[in-house]
Amino acid sequence: MIYASRNWKATETTDFAGTRYNLTVCGDVEVRRSNQTPKLSEATPQGINPKTLILDLKVEENGDVGGDLVEWRRVEFTNEISARQYDHVTVTGETDEQTIGVDVVLS
Repeated sequence: MIYASRNWKATETTDFAGTRYNLTVCGDVEVRRSNQTPKLSEATPQGINPKTLILDLKVEENGDVGGDLVEWRRVEFTNEISARQYDHVTVTGETDEQTIGVDVVLS
């Protein structure tokens, strides 16, 4: 099933000393049941471009039965990386494929 998604953002940040780097990717996913939770994970295998991280979106159902509803739920993926490891992030899986640039925010 394909879920609508929006507001994707990818940000590389550092700690105060500038020695550790983290990549955070977040966005909103439109779910259709109250027991659905969107999750992001690294796709396997990754693509041929090592500067593009590919993330796989899956919507998991928790519990037995969820009530019908349509709402946007926030999903976030955070991982430690090396400096400037990625230029782009592609979100694929249970949504239309979207590629976004990585913003770098230095502390």
